[in-house]
Amino acid sequence: MGQVLTGAGLLLRGLKMVVSRPKLFALGMVPPLVTSVLLVVVLVVLGLNLDTIVGAFTGFADQWGTLGTVVRAVIAVVLFLAVLLLMVLTFTTLTLALGDPIYQRISQRVDAELGALPAAPSEPTGVMVARTIKQTVATIGLSLLAAVGCFAVGLVPAVGTVLAAIVSAITGGRLMVREITGPAFERRGLFQTAARRPILQQHRALTMGFGIPVFWLLSIPGVAILVFPAAVAGATMLVRRMHSAEPSPKEVTHQ
Repeated sequence: MGQVLTGAGLLLRGLKMVVSRPKLFALGMVPPLVTSVLLVVVLVVLGLNLDTIVGAFTGFADQWGTLGTVVRAVIAVVLFLAVLLLMVLTFTTLTLALGDPIYQRISQRVDAELGALPAAPSEPTGVMVARTIKQTVATIGLSLLAAVGCFAVGLVPAVGTVLAAIVSAITGGRLMVREITGPAFERRGLFQTAARRPILQQHRALTMGFGIPVFWLLSIPGVAILVFPAAVAGATMLVRRMHSAEPSPKEVTHQ
C-alpha cells in the first residue's frame, strides 16, 4: 500500500513542478487540447447513439419487461466503460506522438532538476519513426483487445459492472504507464517496450498507484488537458525511482 500511495503522490509532485513553470505547462497542454476535441466528439456521438447501439445488443430482451430494462442499462454502462478504456488509451498514444518534442523537453527538465541527466543515446530518425509507428499501432491494438475483454467481463451476471470497472482501471493504468513513461525510458536507452516491461513488472504496486489515477483523470476531457503535462513529469520521476533503490538528495528535497 505504501508503494501505491507513493505512486499516486508522484502525479502531485509532477503537477507542482510543471505548474511552477507556466510557459512549459502551457506548451504541454497544447497536444491534449487537440486530441481532447476528437475524444469529446467521439463520446458525444456515442452518447447520442447509445440507445441504438445498446438496442442492437439487447434485442432479445425486448419482451422481458423490467428485467429487460435492467439488462439494457447494465450493457449500456459496460459498453461505455469499454469504449472509455479504448478512447483514453488511444488519446494518450496520439497525444504523446503529436507532442513528442514537448514531452521530451518536460521529461528532460525534470531529469535535469532532480539529478544528473542520463547520457542521451542517439537513434537514427528512420528507426525512430518506424519504431514509433509500430508501438502506436501495437498500443491501439492492445487497447482494442482490452476494451473487448472489459465488455465481455461486464456481461457476467450480478457482478459484471463492478468487474468491468475494475478491469478497466487496472488494464488502463498498466497500459497508461507503459506509454507515458516512454520519454524517460528512451533517454535511458530503453526504446523498445519489451525492454521496459521487466522494470515495470518489478514495481507493479508503484506503477499502479501512479497509472490508475492518471487513467481516470485523463478520462475527463477538460481535466485531461491540465493533467497530461503533470503526468509526463510524474512519469519521469517514476522512472527515476524505479531505476534507483534510493532516491537522490534532490528527489528527497522535492518530496
